[in-house]
Parts: sequence; C-alpha cells; structure tokens
Amino acid sequence: MVENTVIRLCLFCAIISSIIPSISLAEEPIQIDVVSDEWQGFVTQDGTGYYLDLLRLVFPAPKYNLNISIYPYTRALYKVQHNNADIVLGIWANEHPNKQLSSFPIETDILDAVVRQGHTFLSKPEAFDQLRVLAQTGYGFDELLNNPSSYEEHVELSRMLKMIQVKRADVLLGYQREIAPVLLQEGLENELEIQQSVLVEHAYLGFCSSEKCSTLKQHFDKRFLELHHQSIIKQLLIDNDLSPHAEPRLVPLSPSP
Repeated sequence: MVENTVIRLCLFCAIISSIIPSISLAEEPIQIDVVSDEWQGFVTQDGTGYYLDLLRLVFPAPKYNLNISIYPYTRALYKVQHNNADIVLGIWANEHPNKQLSSFPIETDILDAVVRQGHTFLSKPEAFDQLRVLAQTGYGFDELLNNPSSYEEHVELSRMLKMIQVKRADVLLGYQREIAPVLLQEGLENELEIQQSVLVEHAYLGFCSSEKCSTLKQHFDKRFLELHHQSIIKQLLIDNDLSPHAEPRLVPLSPSP
C-alpha cells in the first residue's frame, strides 16, 4: 500500500514537472523595444505621457514587456528603420514606409509659433515663406514648410526667443506648453507673442520591417480602433494635459505611390 502511494506520488510529480516548463514558456512576455525622443505630455524619461499610456493599453503586461529607450529623434527613427528596435513613436508619414506605419494617425500634432508682437497671423505653410524660422533640435519642422528664408534648430528655447527679440529670426515653431514657461522666465511676454495652432500635422507609430513587427502593427491597429470608438483616446490626451483637439480623425493612411 505504501509502495503504491509512493509510486502514484512520483508519477504525479513527474506530470507536474513536465507541465510547469510549458506553462512558464507560454507565459513568457513578448519583448517590445520602443524608441522615441522626449516630448512633454507625450513621452518622458520617467515613463509618463500619452504615447506611453496608449502603448500600455494596447500591449498590456504581463503578456507584453515594453522596453522604452529615449534617443534623439533622428537616431530613434534610424534604429527602427534598421530593425534595431520594434516601434518608434510620433513620426510623420513622409519619414517612414507607409506599410510600416500605424494605419491611422495616433495624434493630431498642433504646432504653435512665437513671433514679435503685432505679427500677421500664420495659418498655413506658405505664410512662413521668406521668414527666418527656428525650432528645437531634432523637430524637423522644415518638412512642413514651403519656402522659408532660412530654417535653424537649436537646443535652448531661451536662446531662440532672444534671437526673435533682437530680430535675428522671425518665428519659433514649437508647442505652447513648452515655450510659455520659458517666455515668462525670460520676461519677454510683452515683446513676443504665441500664436496657437498655426500648423497641423498627423503623427503615427512606425514599426520595423520584421515579421514580428508586422504582427505588432496588426494588433495595434485593431486595438487602437477599439480604444478610439470607446472615446478612450481623447481621455488619454486630457489625462496628460494635452488638448482634446489633438484626438486624431480616423482617416486611413493613403498607400505610398
């Protein structure tokens, strides 16, 4: 009797031992390497922002493990284009093969402009023709413009604001939430003004070209539509102190010619 009990116990242990590895293997999370520049309200070093909140809803733990790395914009894009990362956040349609972009824009990028007081309102790309335009390093806003007199990128907002003040430049393109505190800090609010919503562009997720990335893209597109129809996208924007007007319209990306 004791012997039979021991045998049954050994068989039970053997069965459990054979099952546990397969369970562990099935539950191993899918690693997703995500790269991005840092943008206030969208992606930050401390792991907050609209883009990151969106990814965590689409690719939740424990099934997925998101590995977020912050790089300068051009380097982040380069890593995905060379399959050294899976996803790059917040890029424009003309910067990546269309078939490797999210099928719908994930955000409407609304740009603001700093000009000297009394400047004509800037409302379209042609309005920047023959103007000396500034932007922060890596933003690449020249892609949105028609024929500016010049386009320069610098790191420090304070330096660029002073360049406009002393008429070494005409316009600083960027985002009010980033520019306004520096404008007040430098005491230039009586000489310079922020014109809101001067340009609008759509931002996408970019995926690498591997089979894994193709699967991730299909999953993202399906889940993003569900979240949009549930009004969760707009709420994520509001929760990150972003304008609800940044909610993208569900306009499918046109195929590349």
